[in-house]
Amino acid sequence: MSQNTSSTKSKTTLFIGLGIAAVLLCCLCLASVAAISQFTDILPSLTSLFGPKWASAKIIPDGTDFYMAINPNFQDMSNAQHLVEVYSEVLDTTGDSEDFDEGLKEEYNISFKEDIRPWLGREVAIIIPDLTEAMNNEEPATAIIAATRDKKASDAFLAKLREDIVNDGYIVNDNVYEGITYHIQEIESEWETPVVFGRLKDFVVLATDEDLMKEIIDTSQKNKVPLSKNENYKRLMEILPEDAVAIAYYAMEDLAVALLDNMDTGFVPPDETMNQLEAFEAFGLATTLSKEGIALDFVATFDPDALPTQLEIEASDGNILERIPAGALGFLSSQNLDAGWHRLWASLAQNPDFKQQIEDLGTSLNLTLDEELFSWTTGEYAFAVIEDSTVDEFAQLPVGVFSIFEVNDQEKAEGLMNDIVSLAQMVLFTPFETQTIEGVEVQVIEQAGLSIGYGFPPQHLVIGMGEDALKAGVSEDILPISGDETFQTVTNHLPSENNGYVYINVKNSWQFAYNSMGEYDREIFDADLRPYLEPLEAIGMAGRVTAPQDGIAQATIFFYIP
Repeated sequence: MSQNTSSTKSKTTLFIGLGIAAVLLCCLCLASVAAISQFTDILPSLTSLFGPKWASAKIIPDGTDFYMAINPNFQDMSNAQHLVEVYSEVLDTTGDSEDFDEGLKEEYNISFKEDIRPWLGREVAIIIPDLTEAMNNEEPATAIIAATRDKKASDAFLAKLREDIVNDGYIVNDNVYEGITYHIQEIESEWETPVVFGRLKDFVVLATDEDLMKEIIDTSQKNKVPLSKNENYKRLMEILPEDAVAIAYYAMEDLAVALLDNMDTGFVPPDETMNQLEAFEAFGLATTLSKEGIALDFVATFDPDALPTQLEIEASDGNILERIPAGALGFLSSQNLDAGWHRLWASLAQNPDFKQQIEDLGTSLNLTLDEELFSWTTGEYAFAVIEDSTVDEFAQLPVGVFSIFEVNDQEKAEGLMNDIVSLAQMVLFTPFETQTIEGVEVQVIEQAGLSIGYGFPPQHLVIGMGEDALKAGVSEDILPISGDETFQTVTNHLPSENNGYVYINVKNSWQFAYNSMGEYDREIFDADLRPYLEPLEAIGMAGRVTAPQDGIAQATIFFYIP
């Protein structure tokens, strides 16, 4: 049969696109719950299959760099129903899914509803065996693996797929390897990528490389070790939540080398930085649904003996939360800034030129920018953003900010601030004035009518911009964020033993910003953003404290959707 040389479009676009679309439509819940309701209408009432979860990992070769899998039946879970209901009016999902299906029919003679949905089972996975190819601007081999719950229906789909490729003028060869029949499209130019497809027992496989298809077949026949037996993979799966609706795995062993090979700037990272990157082994991500929102759990494993310095991280006592007002739009908290700065300085100081530049800068500023810069604070600290009407004339958004640090050496902290004040007064030609705010003596400078200052409430240093921010920072008579109901709900889904929080009150923040918008901006916001943001109350993130010798780093992000 002759080929249609006028067609330069490879069918890879269709089938890799279909697989990616299937994965992304579920996994977009990582960023937007709106995708949940869309995917729910596309795949209604699928029944779960029996067998081990993430069974596709059993036919994926060990050594695979990237593996992502989703359970397309998640809309059947009770926790998902709440999210679907919350966003039911956001999208015309029926119309969207109809348009999606009609587009596939018109372009490729494939119907998702008629040709794919009847057999699609409990897993859809995508793998990229070698990510370094992508980093080197090469097209990496890729495979989509979908569980089938109806082999007859999935075989009919593959037959239709083969027929459609032939009708487009391509030659399709039928090959047999290890007793498995698969089909491979002949390509017409080096710019095209072949589609290799077939069924391996309970899975339909679409690949872009014949060698990859053979590796998957070998693995399914137990001639190769599967990813499911990889020690790093197994360790991650033991840690990540069992009820996840989506997971991702990334082998990080070659990350440092790949990054270094792709740096065109000539900059060579310090040895300590490279050693830290090389110490990491694998990264995992899981998405779980609850009746109050979506949680993303991150886990990274590393070799503690390969780290140049031990990362001692202790649990925060949370006292700094009592100094952040409940009405804060958002804040970041952590502890022991001195230790973090010391590690950073030790890494950067390996570059003699950079070290000299920093030392020269410190000399010119009359400041000591070395590892002792933050030695006066080894406790908790936080950066907060609040509404502040006093900066209304100077910014589109009237917000104030303040930083608060626990102080364990008052003399050193005052010395540092005196140096900064002296420098600021020389540059701005404006003196600081002493004011008393909430019973605390505060040094304030007025610049273009904007108040910037600092003060020392008991055992703390506060630096703020805006009168309301300074007042909130130094005051000990506030309703703290720890007593805020929304914050409490978010933190209930985060690790209790952590090194601090990142928190955004999304509802208050967008409503506050909305009140500052002009009529035109409000119209755009109402049409494009408001339907998606309105159900989202807040976002929180925290890292779980683990001992460095455990070789595990964990963090959780929670999207609160009441």
